[in-house]
Amino acid sequence: MNGLLAGIVPVFAMIALGWGLKVRGLLADDGWRAVERLTYFIFYPAFLVPAVWGADFSAGTAGPVALSTIGVSFAVAGLALMAKPALPVSDPGFTSVFQGVIRWNGFVFLPVAGAVFGSEGLGTAAVAFGVLAPALNVICVLALAKWGAGQGGGWRLALRSLGRNPIIWACGVGAALNLTGLEPHPLMQGVFELMGPGAIALGLITAGAGLSFRYAAARPVLILTISAITLRASNRASSRPLKS
Repeated sequence: MNGLLAGIVPVFAMIALGWGLKVRGLLADDGWRAVERLTYFIFYPAFLVPAVWGADFSAGTAGPVALSTIGVSFAVAGLALMAKPALPVSDPGFTSVFQGVIRWNGFVFLPVAGAVFGSEGLGTAAVAFGVLAPALNVICVLALAKWGAGQGGGWRLALRSLGRNPIIWACGVGAALNLTGLEPHPLMQGVFELMGPGAIALGLITAGAGLSFRYAAARPVLILTISAITLRASNRASSRPLKS
């Protein structure tokens, strides 16, 4: 229990800090958007490349982890699409619902995995992340192309967005380097070690700054539906043990 708390409490403390700073008005909305862009396009890729680069894709559990995480994500996406006609939201609003259902915050997941389960758990989490991050970004961009405001049917725009997505590029570069078997140069490793903690801290703070309890309270049916879909799929997945 102490290990679990040691992994979870600091993460949610950073999220709470971000929410508190946003409520107190430390930065204007434009300032928060600038911090989010810096994190998403610079710090986050610098964190992902070494995480995927160092992941052990040859381990016996790598295949089952990849297959199970992808399977759960597609199951959740399918349930969300089935529920779309019953949700009281517009098509553009559904894209936000859809992303909220299938996407998860790696800045929360990876630090908790490392703190609770150690380096082995972090390696398994990196395998899952390296597979899921590109797949989920592809699915979400395609949903935006079909139902997003001004993007309906815009498959060319969707492909262009995927080509510019820093998460996909970071995972791809990390996977390619992983396959080469090369080790990071000490100077490069030093840069990654400096940027990695910054990526986690900024990612958690901006996640907290984006929370809106007022929005959630005004839409209880929608929030409960999203939560039910996600928990249902997650519970079914967790009841099936991985086979190496």
